[in-house]
Amino acid sequence: MEQRRTAARLWPLIFVATLLVYASVLRGGFLWDDDAYVWNNATLRSLHGLSRIWFEPGAVEQYYPLTYTVFWVEYHLWGLNTLGYHLVNVLLHALDAVLIGLTLTRLRLRGAWLAAFLFAVHPVHLESVAWITELKNVLSGFFYLTALLAYLDFEENRAPSRKILALALFTCALFSKSVACTLPVVLLLVAWARRGRVTRREALDAAPFFGIALLIGGLTLWVEKAIIGSSGLDLAFSPAARVLIAGRALWFYLGKLLWPSPLVFIYPLWSVEPLPWAQSAFPAAVLAALALLWRARARWGRWPLAAALFFAVTLAPALGFVSIYTMHFSFVADHFQYLASVGPIAAFAALLTLGLERLSGRPWVRGALLALLFVNLGLVDLSEARKYRNDAELWLDTLAKNPDCAMAHHNVGVLLARRGDLAQAAAELESASRLDATLVQNQLALAYVLTRLGRTDEALDRYRRAFALGASDPQIRGDYDALLKRSARP
Repeated sequence: MEQRRTAARLWPLIFVATLLVYASVLRGGFLWDDDAYVWNNATLRSLHGLSRIWFEPGAVEQYYPLTYTVFWVEYHLWGLNTLGYHLVNVLLHALDAVLIGLTLTRLRLRGAWLAAFLFAVHPVHLESVAWITELKNVLSGFFYLTALLAYLDFEENRAPSRKILALALFTCALFSKSVACTLPVVLLLVAWARRGRVTRREALDAAPFFGIALLIGGLTLWVEKAIIGSSGLDLAFSPAARVLIAGRALWFYLGKLLWPSPLVFIYPLWSVEPLPWAQSAFPAAVLAALALLWRARARWGRWPLAAALFFAVTLAPALGFVSIYTMHFSFVADHFQYLASVGPIAAFAALLTLGLERLSGRPWVRGALLALLFVNLGLVDLSEARKYRNDAELWLDTLAKNPDCAMAHHNVGVLLARRGDLAQAAAELESASRLDATLVQNQLALAYVLTRLGRTDEALDRYRRAFALGASDPQIRGDYDALLKRSARP
């Protein structure tokens, strides 16, 4: 009863805090990839498109049919008015924070609602909330957490209806974003953390979740490789290189949670080939940290190790063991750790609560420390949110923090071309080409700009480079042939 009263008192405050922090996000426009997901997505226009979303893999950018169904509904509610899309993302994020508070409370963990507040306002989640495309993150998080709560209910009362509900919600999470496939492992991890072992019955209870994860996760992976084309990129890293990527990425993400600055839309791509063996310290440190938590479980309990394992397991799909398209530009992105961040945030909240409890005689000190923490996080949020107002702000901010980002130079070049500043656009696109000559879209954009500038021979060369990289659109081939004929005239 006391837990319910606490939840009823705190969840409205989480919504208020979230809306305050993300108020400026509501005025933002469409950003990178939002064209493929929303404003230039023909499947959102009709009932036939809705059918294609579910039954035609490849009809949309990724096989996340529930996410696209929500986009379909949103499009028919408010068209291309971005306010509605942003408001849904913000409200879902607030719901996710409340669900985290309820879940940690159910698990009887110290600092449950402090963790919920920290999750709600942490700047590392700005990318997931402010970027319309990342509806898939906040929506999947909602179903993931409700599935976990339903499963915890099932464990307590063994009602089959609760397990069926948990399976249904888990399926919804997977159809929102396949990263939710880690939930079955988390179910066993929670069982171990609570009781110190995983029984045969608990393993059997989790088995259907593993089956659904393998089925839907496998389908998504096949679409990613066979239709979207991640396998066509130069992502053939050796097993050793992938271990190095994963080890460094784990510490990178933890570092951003502890010190969220600078936050970059596309982080610099670090080198792993040939193998810089100094980087082996990263995976070695991961193993050492886990070993320390294992040895200390008698003194600290099992939950610190469980939080660390939750972090690693939930991040696993994005750590580089499986090739994904974005690895061509960067091995890390803030939105990849949306759910995984719950582990470290919960651990930090528990540790902070333990420290604050020792100040029980000085409540003003506790209040001041918490206020200082949240004000600082809120100020970072307000500062970082500016870059999500439009594409120009986003890419200029990216270049300021990562000047060697080829994709940022490309997108700035495209924006300049649309504004008619062709000379500067060509300079930005040429910079992108020098940094990464494998971007087909950049070669084509450069060919278009150079044609407009009357630099025909250079434009033809860029077309040829694009064809060599796999460009095969008949219209592009037609543009090239027409330009070639014009250049051949006396």
